[in-house]
Parts: sequence; structure tokens; C-alpha cells
Amino acid sequence: MRILNLTIDESLEHAKVKDVLSKRLFISDSMCSKLKKRENAINVNGHSVYTNYSLNIGDALSVIVSDDKKREELLPIEYPLNIIYENDDYLIINKPSGLPIHPVKNLYETTLENAIAFHLRNTDDNPHPVSRLDRGTTGIITIAKSGWAHNLLKISQRSDMFHKKYLAL
Repeated sequence: MRILNLTIDESLEHAKVKDVLSKRLFISDSMCSKLKKRENAINVNGHSVYTNYSLNIGDALSVIVSDDKKREELLPIEYPLNIIYENDDYLIINKPSGLPIHPVKNLYETTLENAIAFHLRNTDDNPHPVSRLDRGTTGIITIAKSGWAHNLLKISQRSDMFHKKYLAL
């Protein structure tokens, strides 16, 4: 389970939890709505709070940002993955040609998401492809392990610091 912790300093005194979630912890509005419905997902000093709670200096804010449940429609299928890098939030994979990324309704074949679901089967994580490659394309692809991690990369992709480079043979 991925939990973000933040101790409130002078710059955040009297800020509402919802503002800190979006501006400091980069939690999207849709995820914030889901967190409000999730029991004990947003806590201050160990107590569950609403997003309109006003924070004080020294408060300990903790937020559960892992997905609230596994994607039941995603069938885990054992398939060898060429994992280049992995941490708590992301997988970087070299996707082979011929492997589609997403399952298609009524088409039950091995996809990258099914293979990653198998890889993550003993965790609370779900695959969230950040970029995409065509079925016939080999290349590096980033997979977020939660909606929160996916949102962080979407934000960075819109910044001036993010650059894509394509090489073709």
C-alpha cells in the first residue's frame, strides 16, 4: 500500500486538505473524489478527516494513494517481461513487437497489461500504461503502478522538462 506523508509547515498553515492534496501532493480531482469515499484514506494526526479540514503547523497528513482495488477484468497471464527498471511506483519495460498493450473486449489473448497484472499479482498495484506503442512496435514503455503515479507522469509530460525521442531502424 502506497501512503504519502506530509508534515504541515508554516507555508501550509490554515490550508484546506483538498488544496494540499492537489497542489502539493499532485492528487487529481478524480482521485480526490475517490479518496473521499474510501474509508480512512485521508488522515491528519491519525484521525480520518474531510477534505475541507483546515491544517495547522505540525499536523501529520497521510494519504493512501494506492488503487483501492485490483482490476478484476484484467486476467493475469504469465508472460516473460523484459523489465529494465522497477521501483515502488513505476515499471520500465522493453515491449516486444507483436504484443498489444491493452486487452480488447471479447479478444482473450496475452497483452502487456495481462503480463504486468501477473507480475503484480501479489501486490495492491494495477498497471497504468503511461505511454503507448503500437502492437507491431518494439520499444521502451513506462507503466505506473497506481493512478497517482500515472498522474505524476502525465503532469511531467506536459512540462518543458519532458522530451520524447524516437529512433527507427
